[in-house]
Amino acid sequence: MKTLVTTFLLLFLNQSTLAISEQNFEEQYKTTVEPFRDSNFQREKFLSFDGQNENCIYRPIQKNNENAIIIFPGRMEPSIKYFELIYDLKDMPFDFFVIDHRGQGFSDRLLKDPMRGHVEYFDDFTKDADIVFKKYLKDYEKVNIISHSMGGAIHLRFLQNFPQHKNKIDKHISIAPMVDINFTPYKQWQAVGILRIFDIIGQDNNYIIGGKPFNPDANFEDSRTTTSKIRWTKNHNFYLDYPELQMGSTTNRWTLQSYVATNKIIKNRSKLSDINLLIFQVENDAFVTNARNPKLCESIKNCKIIEFKNAKHAVHSERDEIRNQFLVKVREFLQ
Repeated sequence: MKTLVTTFLLLFLNQSTLAISEQNFEEQYKTTVEPFRDSNFQREKFLSFDGQNENCIYRPIQKNNENAIIIFPGRMEPSIKYFELIYDLKDMPFDFFVIDHRGQGFSDRLLKDPMRGHVEYFDDFTKDADIVFKKYLKDYEKVNIISHSMGGAIHLRFLQNFPQHKNKIDKHISIAPMVDINFTPYKQWQAVGILRIFDIIGQDNNYIIGGKPFNPDANFEDSRTTTSKIRWTKNHNFYLDYPELQMGSTTNRWTLQSYVATNKIIKNRSKLSDINLLIFQVENDAFVTNARNPKLCESIKNCKIIEFKNAKHAVHSERDEIRNQFLVKVREFLQ
């Protein structure tokens, strides 16, 4: 029966009933997603856990459902990018929230140079997530989490650091979770050794080797996130339309702290044994590797990995034939 339902949904979706088609994408986005976003959500800021800066969140204008979904974007990804996905899931019985992690999106930057992707301690992200659960999600019966890349690492560390929220969370979806950073062209030990040296000599706030500011003239042909030109263009245009979203490469500090966090996720994976987790991964990911995903999944009673072979890092922004399959699996899991 489950297989029949999946097949039916896949056929249904491939007729462009859920995903906005790449055909006439811009017009569809302007006439469907933007009005939906602007009439149902409001963007506001809340004080971070340490009281030092303000973070941004999109939240429903009014509570409509007893259950919710909160989205943890990846590094650089602004909250506003996720409204196509929210639009595609809008008929499901959830209220949706999307956060801008500290130091990115519409949230306050952490360094004087706003282009540098930075964090002092990776677990600071999880402390902000704790604030979000206490402030915005306390009145919901159940909450589901959808995360991507760096957001996946925040997602998993949040569960490990704040287990008091676990009973409230029903299901977990993570797209290309940052459980193992891809340090190509360096070997991991080389990259980490260099980062530790930079940390010791006080270069931790500088860009990583080869790092640079946001490039407004970037080309789709260089994309490492998606094979969909129209969706890549839309996402790139968010940075041009909202210059405050622009961000370049990471700092040495962010990169070292993120590496430390990924090790903690694996070391403490037993704390995740009781969650219900669906992982999406791609065969050749430029940002993370899949090496640790099976090890993580094996330690979780209810865990499944789905791989897309001809996709890139951001499956949720892929071309229609891949994205529709992704949506089928997401909806089936959340049913």
